[in-house]
Amino acid sequence: MESESRITPSILLNLMGKTPTDNPEGLNTAVPWKSMWLGIQTRALFQYQQFLDGLIENSQFFDPIAMAANWQSAFIKVLLIEPIKAHARMTVRSGKELDI
Repeated sequence: MESESRITPSILLNLMGKTPTDNPEGLNTAVPWKSMWLGIQTRALFQYQQFLDGLIENSQFFDPIAMAANWQSAFIKVLLIEPIKAHARMTVRSGKELDI
């Protein structure tokens, strides 16, 4: 009785029917759009960080803005840049693919 009431992954997949991951169109290529989009966003984040560092280095010209840039740069480094670098380092050391 108990085994009849258990839900298995196969039952859930059958209930879903066809999904885009089943490739109903029969395409033979895949476009990793999520990976590409994330790469673009990550690259833009690092470029923005470099921009903020440039404002901080030239604080004599951009004094009021440099204070805000310094705060924002520290915030971005601690919460975004360092975790990205740490996870990329761990992934490369483990020999895994970054996109998986």
